Amino acid sequence: MVGLAWHYFAWHYTRGLRDFLRIWGNVQWFVWHFFSVGLLLSTLFMPFRRIRDERRKKGFDVGAFAESVVVNVLMRIVGFFVRSVLILAGLVVSVFVLLMGVTLFVSWLFAPALYLLMMVTGFFIVLT
Repeated sequence: MVGLAWHYFAWHYTRGLRDFLRIWGNVQWFVWHFFSVGLLLSTLFMPFRRIRDERRKKGFDVGAFAESVVVNVLMRIVGFFVRSVLILAGLVVSVFVLLMGVTLFVSWLFAPALYLLMMVTGFFIVLT
């Protein structure tokens, strides 16, 4: 019985702790890449969905030029807002995963002690 408890504590504070941290890092990596935060930051001012004026006529036409400028500026503004919302959502979820990870990490560290405390408390409650 004592050997089993010793092996559990050894696993809990070595391999179990290392696996917990590795899984937490994997979840954080997934969230960052799921929301493509790095890619969205690098393309923040690109036009939304590459929408732009595709047909250009030969020669200079003031109306076509103005239309092209307006469409390009509007699509860049739309792209900026859409990407900003996605970046913000990714950062919020990433902070949530970070806080949950810290909470679970502290819980993981104190779980065996809490378990022993509950067993001893239960034993004394049964005796009284």
